[in-house]
Amino acid sequence: MAPLLSVALLGCETDVDSPFTNVSAGGSGTATVGTSTTDASTTGDPVGSSSDGSTSEGSSGTTTDASTGDPTAAGTSAADPCTPDPCVAPEVCVDGACVGVPAPAPGELVITELQPDPDAVPDETGEWFEVLNLSRSALELGGCELADQGTDDHTIVGSLVIEAGAYAVLGRSASDNGGLALDYVYGTDISLGNSGDELAIRCGGALVDEVVYLGSWPFSAGAAMQLHASAGADNDDVGQWCEATSTYGDGDAGTPGSTNGACMR
Repeated sequence: MAPLLSVALLGCETDVDSPFTNVSAGGSGTATVGTSTTDASTTGDPVGSSSDGSTSEGSSGTTTDASTGDPTAAGTSAADPCTPDPCVAPEVCVDGACVGVPAPAPGELVITELQPDPDAVPDETGEWFEVLNLSRSALELGGCELADQGTDDHTIVGSLVIEAGAYAVLGRSASDNGGLALDYVYGTDISLGNSGDELAIRCGGALVDEVVYLGSWPFSAGAAMQLHASAGADNDDVGQWCEATSTYGDGDAGTPGSTNGACMR
């Protein structure tokens, strides 16, 4: 279900089947942020502002800062204090200071697309789902739990930061997956049933979002089901979902990591 907005911190629990990349398989993996990569299985680590002073020109030709009268500061722009980035994930740089990234609270993260039955490749390598950060700040999924209502259970290893308004795609395999660019690989811990299943995300003990679907929901062999583009966090209603028609990778239908199309009403 998709509860309403608040804020929480890391840690998570239960059970189920772009600008950052984390990979883990069977409880370990590699996390990548930008171009740097770290081994999450061994370290658990993740894979500014500028201001211009107003100026005036004196009779000597020296340019001075109008607010301070300091000629040494005049005519220059301060360097971005976050370039190069001094922070290590999951912290982010804000005006030169490294600040922690919170875990999503209920309603801040929503499951927006699921591929339970890929056709280009087997389910064991081609299943995936997509989430969207609905909040106004970056969110950290490291330590959060993926689960269904049965025995499927996986805790996200390392750091998986999702920027405000951005998507992340999580799946079973980093290779032979139908042409996906995954942000995180959960391996065999999670499977998405073709006849219906549940997918829950829990962070810090709180249920952040959950989708409970049936085999009659709008997906088919090779076609993902996607949430209507304007649905927001309302993903409990089957009427907000439709079968994907755009193709990705090796030819299956879906929009992993990008905005979903509008569902015909």
